Amino acid sequence: MNNFITRAYNRFEIDHTKSTVTKISKEKRLCNEIQYYKFIPEELRVFFPTLYSDNLEDIGVNSVEYSMTLELCAYENLGNPFIQGYST
Repeated sequence: MNNFITRAYNRFEIDHTKSTVTKISKEKRLCNEIQYYKFIPEELRVFFPTLYSDNLEDIGVNSVEYSMTLELCAYENLGNPFIQGYST
């Protein structure tokens, strides 16, 4: 059985020149994801894409959608080598 649970973002905007991806959504869960990135301990941030900007302070004032801009990490799923082991 192939059931996939996906995150329901309204849209992604990729800027290949700046190597960034912007997530934009009306869903509250994007707010939660922004908070998650903001509270990653300093010593663990090297393992996550860099959060460049967000609009949490503008919600309800200048915007009705959440947005965050992250470092674009255009890699294959790096979890697979850790689970399956590295191949040479």
